[in-house]
Parts: sequence; C-alpha cells; structure tokens
Amino acid sequence: MRIRSGSFCDRPSIRRRGPAGERHRLGGDDSRRLPRGSGGFTLVEAMVYLVVGGAIVAAIHSVLFTSQIQFREQQAMARNQGVLRNAMAMFAGELRGLSAPEGDLLQMDSTFVRIRSRQADGVICGVVDAQGGPTYSIVFEAGTFTAGPSDSTLVLALNSAGRADDDWRALRIVSVAVPDTPESFTCDWAVATNATRRLTVAGDTAGVSVGSPVRGFRHVAFGLFQWETEWWLGRRFEGQAWEPLTGPLLAPQDSGLVLTYLNADGNPAMITQDVRSIDIILRKQRQGETTVDSLHTRVALRG
Repeated sequence: MRIRSGSFCDRPSIRRRGPAGERHRLGGDDSRRLPRGSGGFTLVEAMVYLVVGGAIVAAIHSVLFTSQIQFREQQAMARNQGVLRNAMAMFAGELRGLSAPEGDLLQMDSTFVRIRSRQADGVICGVVDAQGGPTYSIVFEAGTFTAGPSDSTLVLALNSAGRADDDWRALRIVSVAVPDTPESFTCDWAVATNATRRLTVAGDTAGVSVGSPVRGFRHVAFGLFQWETEWWLGRRFEGQAWEPLTGPLLAPQDSGLVLTYLNADGNPAMITQDVRSIDIILRKQRQGETTVDSLHTRVALRG
C-alpha cells in the first residue's frame, strides 16, 4: 500500500462500490451517511401522513355516525307509523259500518265520538218461552252478545213467506245465558247443532222465528283519555272504564286526535244525522324526541 505524503495520522481513503453500484467512501465522517434511495421518510412527511390519515378517519367516523342517527330516526318513524296505522285501521273499521240516519252516531266532538257499534252476529235456532220475555237460542255466533244497560239487538222479522214484508226489529237485550255444557242449549231445527247463547229480549217480537238473523249492538265511545301522565286513544263501553288502544299521543290541546264530521257535500255537519264521512288525524311524538309523526284518513260511513 502506498502512503500519500502528509501527516502520518492521515487515514487512507478507500473507495468501493455498493450493491447498487454506488460508490461508498470509507473512513472519516462519510462512513455514517445512508446511501441514496434507501427506505425511510422525513419528519415533515410523517406529519403530512398523520394529518391526511386523521382527516380520512374523521370523515369515515362522521359518515358512520350520521348513518347511525338516520337509522335510529327511521326506526323510530317506522315504529310510530306502525302504531298509528294499527290504531287507525281499528278506529276506521268501527266507523265505516255506521249509518248516521239510522241513529248509529250518538255523540260527536273534535276529540271524542260515541257510537252504536255492531259487536255480534248470529242466527236464531230455537224459541224458548220465559217469564222475563221471549228467549232465543243463538247459533253461528260471531262476536259476543252482552246485556249491558244500553245493549240492544236487531232481529229480522220474517213474517210471511215472501221478502216484501220482512223488517228489522230493534229489541232490548234483557239477559244473556251461556250453556253449562255444549249440549245444554239445543236447536229446534233438524240439523244437529248446539246453541252457544240464549238471549232474553224485550220489545215487539212478532214475526221473529227460527232462522231469523240477529245482530248485537253496544254503545261505545272512542277518544283521548289521560292514563297517568300521558294521553292515549281509548275505547269505553257504556258503564265501563276506558281501555287503551294506542299511545301515547299528543295531548288534546296539541291536537293528538282531531275528528271532523262532514255532510254529503263535504262541508262540516251540524247534527249527527247529517254526517256522511269523518276525517281522522292522529299525532304521536317520538320517544325522547320533539319530532311528531301524524296520520290522516277520511272514513265514509255506510249511510
């Protein structure tokens, strides 16, 4: 090895090629330098990456959070709408069979209506003489006949063989008897069928006989009533307490239930006999929120 002239302490400088063909200098301070193109990034680049990554994560979190809120709102709306639809279907079904000219609409108010509701149907299959009045055995019963203070029945008086003089008789139900065993009440016709009820009635029963159809009616009110601290749509039969149907709804002063009675021309009806349709609006507040869902329908009466 040849030593250059100069200080004896001068270290020789040796050059060799690295794996990438780049020349590296050994000795001196140059031995601590990294080769060009090797891995790693600067502090500025790391800070840029952190800022961009944080912005992306924040954007994803915002989207997920917004989607979660929307999902909960849709769930609450669907739950409220389901409750309102079920209540409206039941309420409208009760009103649709009414005939105001025949006296089915008893009392009307913007948050309350009282009607004569059809609750049972059957056919007379036997006639029993009783001291309290004529008693009829009922078969093919749908619904339930009751004997409340205002419960009544309509019975078709067949009269002669023709249909021209047939008419419906309004009778008051005095009492209702239920058989102790299925065989207790028998029918008068040839078909071996047992009666499910016996009705004792008062009124004009001329022409009423075996085979006459019979319908049972009860006075029932629908409206808002307060249950503890909340307002509910409820039903109340004559002489009984309110039973909740759906709720809670908004209070009467906040229009939780609004009933509008219309005549044949679509104008507000002044008396019950003129009512031909009823507008119904139900409003319900979502639980824990201020948002209010509503449902509106118009029911055309039978007559």
